[in-house]
Amino acid sequence: MEDHLQYRRARERALRLLALRGRSRAELRKKLADRDFTESVIDRVLENLGGLGYLDDGAFAVNRARHLAVNRLYGNRKIEEQLREKGIPREAAREAIREVREEFSEKDGIARYAARKLQGRSLESLDKKERLALARTLQGKGYHLGLILDYLGPYEESPAYDTD
Repeated sequence: MEDHLQYRRARERALRLLALRGRSRAELRKKLADRDFTESVIDRVLENLGGLGYLDDGAFAVNRARHLAVNRLYGNRKIEEQLREKGIPREAAREAIREVREEFSEKDGIARYAARKLQGRSLESLDKKERLALARTLQGKGYHLGLILDYLGPYEESPAYDTD
């Protein structure tokens, strides 16, 4: 009887957590464990919710990756890092990223982030220090340096004016 009561409480808790936002199986397991539910009860709850379609790590990974790529404008490295923190296995994270990048490329993400950052200014108007700062910021967002350099293109200083 005690086990059934704990199962019901754990299931209700899990459903409340899922109503707030989608979660990975690992995330939900940790949240329930933090509430001192037993492993066997947690396993039963996760099995039940998975069977009902409320827990799907693949769908969670794709939705999360899409949010991070489109709304946060993160690069693939940062998206993978975020998914791994949520308990998504590396290969599943990479598959989710591949799926999202078919819709919204990393180059598009770099261009949108740079446009937001530049606020109407052109890349050509940036001096060397500003270009380096933008490149560092884009690296921090998880973009690969090669893609960043392709986007920024070669830096050409303005010709010096002769005063003769």
